[in-house]
Amino acid sequence: MGKRFTLLFWLFFLLAVLALFVMRPRAEELLPSRSIEAQGANIASAVQPQFQWSFLDKIEEAKKLVLDANLVLKVGQKDIVYYESRITQNANGTVSVTKKRMADPEREIALVLVDLKSGDLKLIAVTEKGNELIMPAGYEIENITRPNGITNNSWNTQRRVVEPKNHAVILNVWPYWVTERVPRIVKDVRGRSRTVYDNKKVVENRIYIPFSSELVAQELVDSGKNRRKYTVQKARELLAERQVMSKTYPGKLIVDIELLKPEVFERLPLIEQADYAEFLLDSEASLKRVDVIIGANGEFAYAYTCSGASACGLLQFTRGTYNDMKKKYPKALLISDFAIGYKDQVNLMMAAMLLHDNNLAAMISKFGETKISQTIKKYGEGIIEEMLAANYNGGTVRPHKALSASILKNLTDWLINPMRTETKQYINKLRYIRENYN
Repeated sequence: MGKRFTLLFWLFFLLAVLALFVMRPRAEELLPSRSIEAQGANIASAVQPQFQWSFLDKIEEAKKLVLDANLVLKVGQKDIVYYESRITQNANGTVSVTKKRMADPEREIALVLVDLKSGDLKLIAVTEKGNELIMPAGYEIENITRPNGITNNSWNTQRRVVEPKNHAVILNVWPYWVTERVPRIVKDVRGRSRTVYDNKKVVENRIYIPFSSELVAQELVDSGKNRRKYTVQKARELLAERQVMSKTYPGKLIVDIELLKPEVFERLPLIEQADYAEFLLDSEASLKRVDVIIGANGEFAYAYTCSGASACGLLQFTRGTYNDMKKKYPKALLISDFAIGYKDQVNLMMAAMLLHDNNLAAMISKFGETKISQTIKKYGEGIIEEMLAANYNGGTVRPHKALSASILKNLTDWLINPMRTETKQYINKLRYIRENYN
């Protein structure tokens, strides 16, 4: 009996060991090896991919890759017409969908793909024909439609790499037509030489890092936050160095105005660039999107962006407002040419600081310092930032009326008064950022 029991024991033991070896490969496929610390575990790091390489380093590699390639990309002469949806929401929450006519020529676009596991880069060319992408064999890439309906967004089009798997677009080269003035020497009937200029259309390449969900890494988010802080710091240093005085408090430097703290201006790029439809769906994600674009593109982030209302650059300035600040604050030495000035982030941030000071002076002129002090005591200092943000977005008239009504009616929230929908949305974004996003 004892021998039979021993034999059965060893038989079951061998079967168990054999089963472990048979099952092991499948288990490794289902549960890739990873180490998890039981104490002090970071939840975010447990759900976010961990890279053995740096996105910022790979972006620099990608830039060198396309520059070394001496790309010659083609752009067609004739526009291809197609349509996209545009989704908006009014003050009552009613969602509207409209069709927008789009027209773009056929163009070749260079994409640099990063292998999300190894960090290896691949340079490929795709052809864009309206809303259709033509790709080389072995690749499948799709344009992503954002919640606001935008799909084709020129050099900042969001794309997803379906094949090969575990890849993302880390940079694109977007060619476009520009007109150049080309000089040539001609001689008149007397044989005298003079220079004349001919207009010539040529293709220029724009290098940009478009947003994609795979780029939402803490490294790039932090890079965007740091870039915003740096831009504000440099703008303040220049205004102090140039001794630019406040119109709100004559005799004081703008950088010494207590109500114009650095954080007020660090928030401006987020408020300006976060799309409201995306903000309503996922506020934090919409803000991280902006920081990723700023972090990835650095000084060129939003440098080529102009809205339908001709508001341009990181801080969406119009030519008229920019020129007004240049005239009112000559010591600031803003870049003379608006087309160059709005592309320079530090220069544009200085213009924003001048505009805030100018609008603060108008606010105190209308309400008086005593009333402003009482308003701050009742609502908190944030009311001034909100008023200045509303002025920045839509001028002074309606926000001033809204604040006057709030003071008169003793309202708890000045924003419930009639105002442009866009301005109310602007303040809603500001309030969220101030309370939740650092």
